[in-house]
Amino acid sequence: MSHADALFRYAVKLTGNSMEAEDVVQNTFEKIWIRKDQITIDTVKALCYRITHNNVMDNFRRKKLEREAPIMGDISSTSDVLAFESRDIINQGFLQLSEVQKSLILLRDYEGYSYEDIAEILEMSLGKVKVYLFRARKQMQKEIKELEIDIKL
Repeated sequence: MSHADALFRYAVKLTGNSMEAEDVVQNTFEKIWIRKDQITIDTVKALCYRITHNNVMDNFRRKKLEREAPIMGDISSTSDVLAFESRDIINQGFLQLSEVQKSLILLRDYEGYSYEDIAEILEMSLGKVKVYLFRARKQMQKEIKELEIDIKL
């Protein structure tokens, strides 16, 4: 069941909505089940992520969703407030990235996939993965700095 949990986390980060993420993951497993005779154990993980990614992108194109940062629960101490503000800034910076940039950062930094696995999942060359990931991280740094400046003003 760890594949389902990882796919769910990935889908939640991309969609910003746990209910939509559940639908995406369910749709992914439905597509995997339909193709079960054509899939090998070596390719199932990458295929699951590729299908999940494509499902999310299809939903974005179809619905043109506007997403919000996740809402935090009870905030009781100063350190909780600072942690919330930091997470909020990071989430806002993340939401400013393109869908490909989000996927790259999630797969590499959040899920820990190798560059080769990411290339297979997103159907990109290894060189593109490295370059796009570098640019995505730089873009996120820029977005976070701008958000921090806006907050201080």
